[in-house]
Amino acid sequence: MIDKRDIIVLDFIIDKILESSSYPIWSETLIKDGYLDIEGDENREYEFIRLISVVQEHNVGKMEQYPNAAGPSIERNENTLKFKEQGGFEKLFQDQLSKIEKEENREKLENENIKLQNENLEYSKTIRDQESRIRDLEEKTRFFELIKSYWWFIGICIAIGVSLMQIWNIIVQ
Repeated sequence: MIDKRDIIVLDFIIDKILESSSYPIWSETLIKDGYLDIEGDENREYEFIRLISVVQEHNVGKMEQYPNAAGPSIERNENTLKFKEQGGFEKLFQDQLSKIEKEENREKLENENIKLQNENLEYSKTIRDQESRIRDLEEKTRFFELIKSYWWFIGICIAIGVSLMQIWNIIVQ
């Protein structure tokens, strides 16, 4: 991942190695133009090596260590011009941000989907419970409707039962 602060310097390095054509550039170029304003020569060299490592990692320049040179240098390779024409490190950084944003959106959508699925399961469970209660109520209602429809028959049966009991009590006494 490229840091936003590095983009300007990295694109400057690409511009300089394209500008100098067949000549490499050293850390002094960045120092002279104000891009390596870090305290201490060792820290500046370390930062320069880090920056040119990024350039080399993306295969848009090659690092060289010449004999009798103060430190490593960077020069163009066959991909440098094409990389610059395609937008350079600024475009690469924007593409990385876009990719991260898409990944975050995908994760957000996945989380929302899981949440909705859980809500759907709860809703389905509630519906099943309600349907079960409705079935129980329908069965009870059918029983009461049956009693309501045959109340007269039930009344006659009760009356006959009471009459038979009285006759039995008379016979038994």
